[in-house]
Amino acid sequence: MVKRLIPEAVADAVEEDLARLTAAHADILDQLQLAAPSAFDGGDEARDRAVSQTAADEETLKDLAAQTFAVIGMLRAGRLPGEEETRKAIRALERATGLVVQAVWRLPEDLRLGRPSEPESLQLLHRVIYDPEAVRGACPAITSDPVDLDHLPDGISDDHDLLRNLDARYGTTSGLTFAQRRVPVSVLKAHLPRDHRRMLDEIEAAGTDWFDALERDWREAWAEELEDGADPSELDEDYPDGTRRAHIVRGYIADIQAGRRIPPIVLDFFNLPDGIDLLDGYHRIAAAVCAHADDLIAFELLPED
Repeated sequence: MVKRLIPEAVADAVEEDLARLTAAHADILDQLQLAAPSAFDGGDEARDRAVSQTAADEETLKDLAAQTFAVIGMLRAGRLPGEEETRKAIRALERATGLVVQAVWRLPEDLRLGRPSEPESLQLLHRVIYDPEAVRGACPAITSDPVDLDHLPDGISDDHDLLRNLDARYGTTSGLTFAQRRVPVSVLKAHLPRDHRRMLDEIEAAGTDWFDALERDWREAWAEELEDGADPSELDEDYPDGTRRAHIVRGYIADIQAGRRIPPIVLDFFNLPDGIDLLDGYHRIAAAVCAHADDLIAFELLPED
């Protein structure tokens, strides 16, 4: 059972995360100012540049904190804010986290103690705006008759990653039923977990160039084997995971652009309190974003009666 949100507790979490990020940033600025110039590549000039940029970001952090005041005020009054105000606060927290990460990388290597942890209040704010029934309602049903796992299309029903994810989340792969929906890509971009959304934003900004570059690198690395007629799929385990994934996504992009169907994704609208739980199909979503597809076919895991 998902616990009910308590507005005051969400406000406390947001303020605590902002205070933690602000204190971490101030501590980094102090370390930069005290560090010896010899610790920086570039000496005095490099240290002065790092100090100047980090000091300027202190003002940006104050502005970002101010952008959350409206939401905190509503929460303190016992009210959950609307989507626009909540998303503004989410963006402010994400940006504040990013500023601290950037400051960490300005430190000499021996002083870097790791990047800040993800603000826990982000998940709470996403819970404020995530209504699984409403999000599901924005995805038209294709079939209403439920099917079990064994009756999903070949390549999905026996997919190792899907079976592992189902077992990890639900403790079983039996007794689960699914139905088809058409899911707008815009819905996925708005309501997938943050790491997925962040990567999709990067993919959308870079377009196919990113995948094409990785594909070229892979083909150059395996030019001799490919010339000898090797099946690319047989080389999957032998090249870096990021390149392998890009190779897979590039194939889906080509299918979408050619008007060919790609396998459905699998998701659960109700498992997570703050967004859609993607059970299988991230590569297909990345391809759809890059190819500017409007929607994808999905099998949703049906909630228990």
